Amino acid sequence: MSGGEAVAEEQTAPKPAPRSDAEAAQQEPPATDGEGGDEAAKAKEEADKKAADEQARSDRKKNRTREYIDRLNRENAELRRQVSESSQPRPATTTPQRSTPPADGEPTLDQFDFDIPAFSRAHAQWVVKQELSAREEQQKQTQATQRQQELQSSYNTRVEDFAEQTPDFYEVVGSIDPRYLPPQLQEAIIAHENGPQIAYHLGTNDDDLWAVASIRPELMADAVARLASRLTAAPPQVQSPPPAPVATPKPITRAPAPAPTVSGRAPTETPPEKLTDDEWFKRERERQRKR
Repeated sequence: MSGGEAVAEEQTAPKPAPRSDAEAAQQEPPATDGEGGDEAAKAKEEADKKAADEQARSDRKKNRTREYIDRLNRENAELRRQVSESSQPRPATTTPQRSTPPADGEPTLDQFDFDIPAFSRAHAQWVVKQELSAREEQQKQTQATQRQQELQSSYNTRVEDFAEQTPDFYEVVGSIDPRYLPPQLQEAIIAHENGPQIAYHLGTNDDDLWAVASIRPELMADAVARLASRLTAAPPQVQSPPPAPVATPKPITRAPAPAPTVSGRAPTETPPEKLTDDEWFKRERERQRKR
């Protein structure tokens, strides 16, 4: 085939359909000079402008798609990082400040900013603390009960000994009005060594019972101790007066009393054994006459 035939065949071969306005403008034959050439130039300019606009829209769409994909990749990376950190133990420096359970009650999750590991540790500590506190309280109650039983047993023994010497002990103590025997006063009496004596005294002395029962509960033990010291104090020794002198009886004699004298001196008389019967008889008659 000659060159002319090839050119003719190329010119007569059908052209592919344009895919856009830009390609259509390119496939259009060049305009000839004159009025047709101006219209062709304008059409080509408009086609180029439309092609540029479509290319810009396409580029913007591609950019938005790329930005969306980048944002998804960043969010996925952040989520993977958070999952990886939550699965690893936290260092001590990142522990929340409120990592200890509050002293006034059971800890809650919001108190630890919903940090589950910190909340779990705090709640476990709180449970252990509650168990230890309950165990200590139970031990205290057991010891107090045992102590009270020992005091009551010792008091009962002292009551039996005191009741043997005081037969009306149970009657006197049983007659005390329970309103004047509060629990604190009963405990103080039972704990005291002289408890039975104190109880019997209060049952026979309304003034002391009223005075002790009116004292504040925390001072009743001291009041019972003072009452016991007053009861056990040695009574004051009373000095007995000296015995009255016994009058010595005068000897009885048959001799006549001496005659009264002014000067206080007795006259000289002859002893009776030296008188004769007549003289003695005469003296007796004179003495009788003077009486």
